[in-house]
Amino acid sequence: MDVIDGATNQVTTVPVGIAPEAAAVNLATNQIYVANSGSSTVTVIDGANNSTSTIPVGLTPSAVAVNPVTNMIYVAAANDGQLSVINGATGTVVAFVNVQQYPTAVAVNPLTNMIYVGNRDSSSVTVVNGITYATTNLALGQEPECLFVNTISNKIYVGTPNQMLIVIDGATNTITDFSVAAGVYGMAINPVTGEIYIPGFGLGSSGNSLGVMTEQNTQANPLTTTITPLPKNQTTSTTPEFQFVAASTFSPTAPTPQGVYYQVDSWQGAWKAAIGVNPDFSGRTNKLTAGPHVIYAFAVDGQEAGINGDGNSGQILTGSIAAYAFTVIPPGQ
Repeated sequence: MDVIDGATNQVTTVPVGIAPEAAAVNLATNQIYVANSGSSTVTVIDGANNSTSTIPVGLTPSAVAVNPVTNMIYVAAANDGQLSVINGATGTVVAFVNVQQYPTAVAVNPLTNMIYVGNRDSSSVTVVNGITYATTNLALGQEPECLFVNTISNKIYVGTPNQMLIVIDGATNTITDFSVAAGVYGMAINPVTGEIYIPGFGLGSSGNSLGVMTEQNTQANPLTTTITPLPKNQTTSTTPEFQFVAASTFSPTAPTPQGVYYQVDSWQGAWKAAIGVNPDFSGRTNKLTAGPHVIYAFAVDGQEAGINGDGNSGQILTGSIAAYAFTVIPPGQ
C-alpha cells in the first residue's frame, strides 16, 4: 500500500496482505485499516510511523468502515456472509455478525451508531445496531454496489449498477428509489452545502458527467448567522467555543434576532441555544473526536417556540442554516 505525504508528495510503500481491496482511516486514533481479500486479514497501519499489525477476519474481506466515536471497525467478509467487528483499542475481533449473501459494502453512521451492510447476492442492506448487534434486513430489489451515509440528514445512499439510486431513511428504514442515467459505483458529500456528488453520469441525462444532488432546495433568507472562523480552521480543544453573529435584513422593518441555535455534524439532534444578546452570541460544543467536523447554526427572531420539539406555542422565524468546517487536532501535532 502506498502512503503519500501530503506536504511533500513523497511516496512510502507499506507492506500489507494479499490483494488489498479496501481501506478506512480512524482520524481520532491515526490508524489505517486495510482489508486484504486474498489473505482474509486486516492490516492495521500506525499513521505515526507506518508500523503494521495483522488481524484475522472473515473470508475474503471486501469492505471496511470505521466508527471514530466508538473506535470500532467493521469489515464485510464477502465469502462467509459475516461482518467482522474489530475493537480498535485492543486490535481484536470482538464479534461476528451474520448478515446476508455476499456482503461487499459497509458504511457507518457514527452519530446513531448504526452500521449498514450491502449484500450483493441477496439484493439487500442489513442494518446492524452498533451496541446490541441486532440486525434488520431491508430488501432492495437491486444489487448494492456502494453505500454512503449522510450524517447531516441521517440518510443512507445505496448505489446500484442498474441505473438506480436507493435512499434509506435512517430514522424509519423506509426506502425511496430514484432512476438515474447509469450505474452508481461511488459518491461523496460536501458536509457544508449538503450536496451529493456522483461520478460517471449526469442525473436524468445521458453521457458521462458528474451528477449533483441536493437533499432539499433552499432559498434566500434575510435572517442570517455568521460563524467566526478558528485560526487556520483548526483547534486542539475537544470542546471548542464558537462565536456567532446574527443579522436581519428584512425590509422595510427588520426584527431584532433574539437567539442562535447550533449543533455539530448533523441536523437531526437537539439544537443547543447559544448565549449572548444580539448580534453577538457564543456556544461551546460537546466533546468531539479528533478529525474533521462541521458546525451548523441558525438565528431566530422570536422566543424559543418548540425548536427541539418541546411543544411550546408561539410564533418564530428561523433563519438560514450556516455551516463551517473545522478540524480538531490532537495536541502536539
